[in-house]
Amino acid sequence: MATESLAVKAEEKLGTYISPHDLSQILSPGLRKASIVKSYFVDAEEERFNKIMDFATKVANCFLEFYPDKIVSGVLIQFQRFLPDLIDDYDKRYFTKNHIAIHYLALLDYRLSLVGSKLSPKHIEYVRELLDIRKTKIFSFFSVKKTQSDLIAAGYIQRKHKNIYSPLLKDRVSQFINVLALLFPEFEEDLDRLQDKAFFLIDERVVPRIDIELAALVIVSSLLPFFIFDRSVTNTIWLIVKDEFNIELDFLKRKVYRYRGLIRKKNIAGLLGLGKMEESANNANTSDINKYV
Repeated sequence: MATESLAVKAEEKLGTYISPHDLSQILSPGLRKASIVKSYFVDAEEERFNKIMDFATKVANCFLEFYPDKIVSGVLIQFQRFLPDLIDDYDKRYFTKNHIAIHYLALLDYRLSLVGSKLSPKHIEYVRELLDIRKTKIFSFFSVKKTQSDLIAAGYIQRKHKNIYSPLLKDRVSQFINVLALLFPEFEEDLDRLQDKAFFLIDERVVPRIDIELAALVIVSSLLPFFIFDRSVTNTIWLIVKDEFNIELDFLKRKVYRYRGLIRKKNIAGLLGLGKMEESANNANTSDINKYV
């Protein structure tokens, strides 16, 4: 009975370390040779890694409907890269489902913070219920933040500098503007003025709360028709965006429309000198975007 209880307890832990002594109690007497026990652990380490990654993938999949796929999958890759060291750090201690989920959530929250967003506490509860994770002090929003601090202290991730998002976003915007300036040198001055307006919006924190690469595209795309009036040029730019960045134009147009709505909501269009954007505020249907995109 005691042996059966020990085996059940072991199965409840995902990727659990089982000591040689405990293992010898589970195995039959004929399998208790040291060489067999040693070979069991060699195979068990790989199995433990795979089990942890399988569960981490399930956790990641829960967030695909809430956050960009690029961020969710990127965090999973980051978790996989850190995992061997995390297992070593935990050494002989348990690495349970709670620990796996909380480490992934800590990395996800950190990654979201780099694009001006954050992990929602209700999404943590959603994952707990969906994956049937026990509600303990180990699994909470507080423990996500604590784990994040531990990862920073251990050197897995870097402590964020104040407002790290704005410089990164400005850099992406500049890169995009430079590409356009090389392709259309006759519009270099117009593009310089566009960049100034884009930087003004970023400084005012009026930015799309999406992945940084897409955010740069949306900001520039939103402003472009107000500085380059030649429709043949703007149409060419949309085709370049579609091909180079592998993005559907209808999807980009929806993002642009929402972002312009944010600018109007912040009452900042007048400061930008974008009269057309102010005029379009009187029209509610999305077809208006086709006038300017």
